[in-house]
Amino acid sequence: MKVRCVCNNGENLSQKTLDIGWTKQTKMGLKLDKTYLIYGIIFYKNIFEYLTVDEYNKSFWYPSEIFQIIDNKLSSLWYYIKYNKEDFINSCWGYYELVNKRNHHSDLIEREPKDIEIFNIRKKEMDLEFSDDSIKEKATLAETNWLMCPICIDAWETISIFGMVECPKCKTIMHNPKYKKL
Repeated sequence: MKVRCVCNNGENLSQKTLDIGWTKQTKMGLKLDKTYLIYGIIFYKNIFEYLTVDEYNKSFWYPSEIFQIIDNKLSSLWYYIKYNKEDFINSCWGYYELVNKRNHHSDLIEREPKDIEIFNIRKKEMDLEFSDDSIKEKATLAETNWLMCPICIDAWETISIFGMVECPKCKTIMHNPKYKKL
C-alpha cells in the first residue's frame, strides 16, 4: 500500500489519536507530500496506525490520519490476525513475523537488532513488489522468463511478476517488464 504524507506534526491530530499518547507538539520524521510504502497496519484503541520507514531510515508506527492513500493494493506477502484483548492491539495486518511472531511488534518499537533485521528483509521483499516511479531503469525482457540488466548487461531467469526486480550481479533495482498493474 502506498500513501502520501499530508501532515507531519501533531497540530491537527484527532482527539482519539491524542488520547493514545500522541501530542500536539509531536514532530514526525516524515516529509510532507512524500509517498511512503506501508509495511504493516494495526488497529489500536479505535485508530489505525501504519508501519513505514521515516526520513531517518527508521521503521515507525504513525497514525493513519496523517496520510492519504495513493494505492490501496495490499502486499501479497501480508497476513492478518484479530486479537481478543481490548487494551492491546485489536487487529494487525502485515508480513509474517509482524502478525505471527510473539513480541515482534513491541521488539521492533524497542529497536531490537534481530527484529530490525527481520523487518529489513521483509521491507526489501515488499519494496520489490510495488512499482517505484522514482526509479527510471527498466530491465529488458530477453525471453519469456529471462531479464537483462541495462546497467551491467547481465541476464537472469526469473518468474517474478512484482513491480521491481534486482539484478543479481550489480544489485541495481529496476522496473520489471513483466509487471502488469491492474
